[in-house]
Amino acid sequence: MSRRSVPAILSLAVASGAAALAYEVVFFRSLGLVFGVASYAVAAVVGAFLLGLGVGARLAGDRLARFRPLRAYAAIEALVALFGVASPHLFRALRAATERGDLGLASPLVVALASFALLAWPTLLMGATFPLLGRAIASRSDGRVAAARLSWLYGANTLGAAAGALAASYVLLPSFGMSGATHAAVLVNVALAVLAGLLSIGEEEPAAPADAVGAEKAGAELDVAPGACTSAPLLASVALVGASSIALQVLANRLVVSLLGGTVYVFGAIVAVFLVGIAAGGAVGGQLVRGARAPFARLSALALLFAASIGLGVALLVRDVDDGDVLVAARNVQLYEQWTPVFTPAQYLARTTGIAALLLLGATLASGAFFTAALAVAGAARSRVGPVVGRVYLWNTLGSIAGATGAAFLLLPRLGLRAGLLVAVALALLAAVLAFAASLARDEPRGAGRARAFAPVSVALVLAAVSLLAFVPGEPPGADEGLELVFHRQSAPSAATVVEFEDVVESEPVRSLSVNGLTVASSIMIDRRLQYLLGFVSTLVHEDPREMLCIGLGTGMTSAAMAVAGGDLTVVELSPAVVEAAAFFERWNASVTTRDDVTVVVDDGRAWLARSDRLFDVISADPIDPCVSGSAYLYTEEYYRLGREHLAPGGVMSQWIPLYNLSTEDIAGIVRTFRLVFPDATAWATGYDIMLIGSLEPLELEPAHIEARLAANDEAREMLADVAIESVDELLACCFAGPSTLAEFERHASRPNTDDDPWIEFSAPLSAHGTYPLEVFRELAASTGRPPLADDVGGLARRSIDWHAERLRAAMGGFVTDIEVTGSYGLARTNYIDALRADD
Repeated sequence: MSRRSVPAILSLAVASGAAALAYEVVFFRSLGLVFGVASYAVAAVVGAFLLGLGVGARLAGDRLARFRPLRAYAAIEALVALFGVASPHLFRALRAATERGDLGLASPLVVALASFALLAWPTLLMGATFPLLGRAIASRSDGRVAAARLSWLYGANTLGAAAGALAASYVLLPSFGMSGATHAAVLVNVALAVLAGLLSIGEEEPAAPADAVGAEKAGAELDVAPGACTSAPLLASVALVGASSIALQVLANRLVVSLLGGTVYVFGAIVAVFLVGIAAGGAVGGQLVRGARAPFARLSALALLFAASIGLGVALLVRDVDDGDVLVAARNVQLYEQWTPVFTPAQYLARTTGIAALLLLGATLASGAFFTAALAVAGAARSRVGPVVGRVYLWNTLGSIAGATGAAFLLLPRLGLRAGLLVAVALALLAAVLAFAASLARDEPRGAGRARAFAPVSVALVLAAVSLLAFVPGEPPGADEGLELVFHRQSAPSAATVVEFEDVVESEPVRSLSVNGLTVASSIMIDRRLQYLLGFVSTLVHEDPREMLCIGLGTGMTSAAMAVAGGDLTVVELSPAVVEAAAFFERWNASVTTRDDVTVVVDDGRAWLARSDRLFDVISADPIDPCVSGSAYLYTEEYYRLGREHLAPGGVMSQWIPLYNLSTEDIAGIVRTFRLVFPDATAWATGYDIMLIGSLEPLELEPAHIEARLAANDEAREMLADVAIESVDELLACCFAGPSTLAEFERHASRPNTDDDPWIEFSAPLSAHGTYPLEVFRELAASTGRPPLADDVGGLARRSIDWHAERLRAAMGGFVTDIEVTGSYGLARTNYIDALRADD
């Protein structure tokens, strides 16, 4: 191969990595729609994906050795493109089979097997690409040059993966949806197949396997024995660094998400920073042991640097955030940083990338360098590149699988962030010990002195890192602002935190619930009003609800209202930590998790509903923010159709929409999507939120019937009175908009939100944070919509409802005026709550 072909092969690696990460993002989303995002499902899918890559690399190293590498690579890219073309149809067929009940998905093993069966084709093929390109770029190179080129190749491939992650999250999915992103990756595969085919013209036949003398000569260039690639200490250290690195990513992901919110842009930034660091380190790792007389000692030093960098990253992050011990219960930086009350998308993305880089960049540089250095140490004779790369890659992958599952299911739930990070440091230290023991066992020459002299310095750095992790200074976040930490628990899906504080609008201490650092609900009156009405309205507008479903538990107030007003209730909550946290809101949630008529299921709500064959009279959901990655799938047309299919005759479905941190187009998009399935929907205002109520048939409300139900239910009346709803007329007056008003409003949206094009998930995080879409408030305050009353409802009742509606609209209009005139949300909120509480 000509030296001029090296840049071309590196270009292949960049583009191949980008296409692979674009596929990975789409595949995970597609399988999430099939299996849900419950902990076991995510772990099974991730494990299946990584295992396919590792096995593919291992098989390619041995089984494809007799093929010309670039020609084989071209064929593989073409086969991946074929899967890309077929994948949307395959995923739809799998989802249909799941919803029909053809697959039993009650265990992680079944999910893992189903995932691997579907992903085996692309992942085995993708895993084979790196060993093949490694053979191609190492041809006609001596051992030392081959080691350097392998490092460049790994760096280029990983840098391309980072670009693919960013492109998928920031460009392809928001602009073209999942099908468009898949088609873009297919086009890249086709282009790669053509280019590799052209480069393979004149490619040499594969070299015959090296004999013992030739292998010994090649290995001597790095002072590595012929059997180094099968050395147990080397492969074990590679697996340990892989486990530590991926465990760090899982733990860092939880920490950064708690600081910045779980949006698709935060996840994209974390993955990109992680991969860029590995790419940069990997590009030079092989050269760090090039010509070294003590390569194992240098590997040991790199592992020690990796361990030290973990603690250093945490220390830099703590200093930058400056909000107490973020390893206890980190909270979203938007709550307290001065620049965030209103910020631009560019500021948001810059801050996200900056925080991720502080935490991860140093450690990923070291871990990337370790991997390619290990490839070089394992042996770089060109006839052995394929097997060496395949074997090292497989062990790194096995370690990554162990690190991902261990961090998600053991470290986070059982030990927490601090202890989990200490375990990641310990794994890196163990890898360093194994590599150093191999150095001593091999009796590396005196040239090892420099590397060995570096070891005490690295150990000192590691001890400093451990100290930083073990003794992060400061109280829990928010302590200096009067926030008392009541509860904090990590679980695989999320962390839940309950804090207590004083508020001028409340006569008793307020409690708020945060999930991954983002406040999702509180006991402040206007939040209670939202949660109670979300449960009561959907339940009371139904004539006689017997079977009900609520997706999401939160504080338990929405579920409590449903349980109090209706029959048997099933609550499906994704996070075990949130279920525990709900116990700290018993003062307001009627001890909902211990009621005999309530069943709490820990699972993904949408996936559980898709697998269920039950019909419900009412389907509702706790307030779940559409800004959070994955939550937009509870706002899609397909989700609403799924809910409609599970409604019993006369059934009702509700949808919450926040009137803050969303643009007018975002809100209109949700309305438009909901009305595609429930064209007779009505909108009910709770405060600075609205809810949509849809039904199988147009509603005809009988105030007298609702009043009779409440008259026999003291608990329901007390809960409604607690949020300033003293009568049925006041309850019905919350209906601000009917079908005609909503039809006019939804014109603000360009398209509906669908599973294939979940655009709201990408639009919402970039909307004006800390502000309100006042245009929406004005339209609601000026609307003349009325609740859909039965024809026989008398004029007196209608006039009473209208009077209360006018009072509520005036309060909403005053809220807008206060914000415009004073610019103070706090004052506007206080006045708004006072207006809602005003006596008749």
